[in-house]
Amino acid sequence: MGTSTILIDSVILLLILWRQSMTRPIRSTVLPIILIVLGFVEFMAYAKQNPLSPIEIILFIVSLAGPAAGIGYWRGSVAIRLWLDGTTIMQRGTWLNILLWLFALGLHLAIDMADSGQVASVSLLLYFGVSLGAQRLAVRQRAKRLFPAHV
Repeated sequence: MGTSTILIDSVILLLILWRQSMTRPIRSTVLPIILIVLGFVEFMAYAKQNPLSPIEIILFIVSLAGPAAGIGYWRGSVAIRLWLDGTTIMQRGTWLNILLWLFALGLHLAIDMADSGQVASVSLLLYFGVSLGAQRLAVRQRAKRLFPAHV
């Protein structure tokens, strides 16, 4: 993984964490989809040049299903504060949200270290997209349950 990729992934992570800590209305966004598409393209380019072993593929899938989707959904279920401001549903991530982001990212990297240590680093954009998508799904479901007249 090159220095520019590390820099880009780090900047994206910092922007995600910063946005998560801001108070903002709940709305649909395409950011998870953009990250998933870019991450998938980056991952496939890597896999084309570096054929993956069956264990690498399994660990990659486990990492996306567990730390990315699973903990992402959990974050959205317990670590995002929701409230009604007039007719607008507002959200703001708590410190638990940031800690869960860092914990899940550590798990993603640790799972990959069980084999080559390369797949996690080239799949971070995909990881971020899946994780944000799962979190947003949980937040929207909570908002519908808590404020059905406003979603």
